[in-house]
Amino acid sequence: MPTTTSPSTRLISLPRVAPGKPLKAAKPGTPAFRDALRDAIEAGKDVKGTHAVYNMSATDHYGVDKRARVLVKVDNGEWKLVR
Repeated sequence: MPTTTSPSTRLISLPRVAPGKPLKAAKPGTPAFRDALRDAIEAGKDVKGTHAVYNMSATDHYGVDKRARVLVKVDNGEWKLVR
């Protein structure tokens, strides 16, 4: 299942984070299901995505840290990581 990359619409594939937990907790569309879904996403640690490694929490729904940011330069047609 693909993920989106826009920060305002970023979605992490639930099966990779917490397979089935929200469905076992409640019926989709109910407040209890939404709470279980949020809790499952926040419980996922080091979820590998296309552009970052995500660690969601109750206080951080962006979920990326400094590992998601790198500086590169093009040197003789090749990408070089700037350290």
